[in-house]
Amino acid sequence: NHEFTYNSLILAQDADYVWREVQYALSRQEPFELDYRIRCADQSIKHVWEKGVGIYADTREVLGIEGAIFERSTRP
Repeated sequence: NHEFTYNSLILAQDADYVWREVQYALSRQEPFELDYRIRCADQSIKHVWEKGVGIYADTREVLGIEGAIFERSTRP
């Protein structure tokens, strides 16, 4: 919904890591893969794996990001 952005769900302890790694990959025009945690509406915490890539203009300007986010199993 419009009350939350996906970024607002990322745990504060992981937010800087996610931002830094995505920006680094975009600056190098490389794909990225990240593991981090999000807080769900029911206040539970889920571990997720994200894989993404930037979409670029001919000028190298970042037009967007596309990818997928999957819940990671916490079971052995």
